[in-house]
Amino acid sequence: MGQSLEKKCIATNLPYSMLRQGDLSMEDVRPLKRLEKELERVRKKLHQSVRGEPSRLLDPTVLPISRELDLLIVQYQYLKHNI
Repeated sequence: MGQSLEKKCIATNLPYSMLRQGDLSMEDVRPLKRLEKELERVRKKLHQSVRGEPSRLLDPTVLPISRELDLLIVQYQYLKHNI
């Protein structure tokens, strides 16, 4: 019952108040490292899907991967600039 209902950042799972205060420890940087690994995984997946052929950018299977990468980039930038 004593759980906090404070909203948390989707990228870090940390309370927004903590992000605004800049009171993050080195331990809190772990989400940034996880995002970096995930970004690299999805980037490779996108690169493999396109296979160096610009015409494949229009392939319907590429768009969801591109959107996933976009979301990860936004999360990464948000987290990086709020630590």
